[in-house]
Amino acid sequence: MHALSTYKSQFEEVYLFFFARMKRFAQQYVLREEDAENIVQDIFFELWEKQLEFSSFVNLNGFLFMILKNRCIDFLRKKTLEQQAAKEIQSEYIRTLKLKFESLEALDNKFLNEPDIDTIIQKALENLPEKCREIFVMTGMREAGILRFSSPVSKIQCPYRR
Repeated sequence: MHALSTYKSQFEEVYLFFFARMKRFAQQYVLREEDAENIVQDIFFELWEKQLEFSSFVNLNGFLFMILKNRCIDFLRKKTLEQQAAKEIQSEYIRTLKLKFESLEALDNKFLNEPDIDTIIQKALENLPEKCREIFVMTGMREAGILRFSSPVSKIQCPYRR
C-alpha cells in the first residue's frame, strides 16, 4: 500500500510538471487542442499502468518528449491516411455523380413516354458493349432489384478502367 502511495505522489508530481508543456508541444504539430490533450493523456495513462520508477530515468524530460514525438508522428500518419482515403471516396462520388448526370442528359425523351420502364432499361442495356453490360447489370441493377437473373454471371474483365 505504501509503494502505491509513493508512486501516486511521484506520478502526480511528474504529471503536474510535464502535462501542460507536453500538450503545448503536441498542439504545435497535431493542431487541434483536444487531439493534443488526448495524446498526452494516453501517454500518462500508460505510464500509470506500467508504474515506471521515475527516479530511475537519467533524462525523464527526454524520455517523455521522445514518446510524445512518436505519438504525434503516429497520429499525423493516421490522419494523413484518413484524409487521403476520404479524398479518394469523394473523388469516386463525384465521378459517379457526373456519370449519372451525363446519363440523364443523354436519355432520349421519347423513352420517357414508354409505358414500361423495364423496356427502357432493356433497350439501354442492349446498346452497351457486352462485358460492360454484364458489369453494369451485376453491380447496379441486381443490387437495386431491377432485374432478376436465372444464372450468375462469371468473373468479368472489362477493358475499360478508370
